[in-house]
Formats: sequence, C-alpha cells, structure tokens
Amino acid sequence: MAGYRLCGAKYAQTPYYIENISTSIYSIEELCYYFYNNIPLLDSTIIGTELTKWIASELNLPKLAENMNIALERRKSISGFVTPVFRECGYLSSSQLDGYTARLSDYLQLPGPLRLKDKGDALTRTGKYSAAEAAYRQVIEDGKTAAFRPEFLSAVYHNLGVVLMRMLLFEEGLRAFEEAWKLRQSQKHVLAYVRAIAITKPEEKALMELRLKGLSEEEARSVYAEAETTINFARSAANPVIPDDIDTYVRHLMEDYHNSVGG
Repeated sequence: MAGYRLCGAKYAQTPYYIENISTSIYSIEELCYYFYNNIPLLDSTIIGTELTKWIASELNLPKLAENMNIALERRKSISGFVTPVFRECGYLSSSQLDGYTARLSDYLQLPGPLRLKDKGDALTRTGKYSAAEAAYRQVIEDGKTAAFRPEFLSAVYHNLGVVLMRMLLFEEGLRAFEEAWKLRQSQKHVLAYVRAIAITKPEEKALMELRLKGLSEEEARSVYAEAETTINFARSAANPVIPDDIDTYVRHLMEDYHNSVGG
C-alpha cells in the first residue's frame, strides 16, 4: 500500500487482510493510511474485535487494542475506535487529527442513503464492483419508499451504470444510464447513455434508440458524433491495436469509458 508514512513501529508476521480493498497490511502505519483515506469504508469488515485481536497479538499493542474495544463496546464510538490508532504512532499532527475527526464526524452525520452512496463510490475506486453494485442498488431500493431528490437518484443510477459497464454487463449498464437520464436530463447523463450505446451497439441501432427517446434526427446524430469522438480518442490513446483476445480489448475500452465519464 503506497503512500503511508513510516513511523518505525513493529511489523506483523501475519498480516491483516482488509476485505474492502483486497489488501494485506503489516503495520499500524498502513492501518492509519487506510483509516485516513477510506472513511466511507469504515464498516463491519474492519471495525471490530478481529482487528483489535490482530493489533494486540501481531503488533504487540494490547493497551491500544483494549482502548479500541472499550470505545466500540461501551461508547459505540467509531471515532473513539479509530483515532487512538493515529495517536499511537503519531501518524497525524494535532491539527491534522482534529481535521480528520471533524471529517469523520461530518460523514457519520450524513443520512444513511448518502453514506451508502459514498461507500459505493469508494468501493468502485478500489475495484470492488460487485460490492459497489450492491450498495447502489440498496440506495435505489430504499428510494422506492423515501422521497429522494431526483438529482441524487440520477447520480446513483449513473454510478451504477459505470460499475455495470466495468463488469461488462452492457445491457444492465445501459438501463442504469437511461434511468439516470430520465431523472435528470443533463448533458452529462445524455452523453453517458449515448457513449454506452456507441460502445455496445451499431450506429443505426443506436440512432434509432435515441430517436425513440425523443431526440430529433439532427440531435441524435449530433450527440452520437460527440460520443463517438470521445470513444475513438480513448480507443486510439489507450490501445490502437485490437488484440486477438477481444475480451481484453473490451475491458480496456471500459476502463477508458470509465475515465471519460468521471464515474
């Protein structure tokens, strides 16, 4: 895990496996790095006694482990569970720790659907697409009985579409982008949908679908051309030669698409 600070603390013989990012860590510094950079992923896969047992036995820090357990079991405090780890090795300055604590507090006070979307976004960044899909779909399911703003739901559908395309579930991805477009007819969502069509369908079929969505012939051809330009640029920049393994080519193309829509 690149980027963490070296504090000279003990390295574990047996690593702790962080499920959310599929990474094994060996030191308290690496744990600090994860805590600091992944607030939306502070969930039950890492907040619990399995971690504190590892800290007590592998890092030989039983007092720290005890304080973390007390914070979680008696005070039900995620902040109290996390912040002693930073203090143990001086990973953050006092002002940095204050800023982190405020950031964590602000996150924990967000409504559940916003936290869940943020978790999905964080999982997407770490490549855990199936878990991200589950998070986005849960937000969408909750939205059936709650009055979520259309702008919020459209963003969830958009990011779900990105994840599905990354998983090569093209038709499902198209449907997700279409829902995002229905909820918020912004240029971003229109182009995301059209780019997805341009990747997965022949031109005439794509134009027909756009006309069925209410675009005029001129509008359909214009927006398709814009999307095609973006995709052609991504294709030529990333991999100008199509390999024999077409699945590999499509996977590279999906990565370019993901970058182009900023999901």
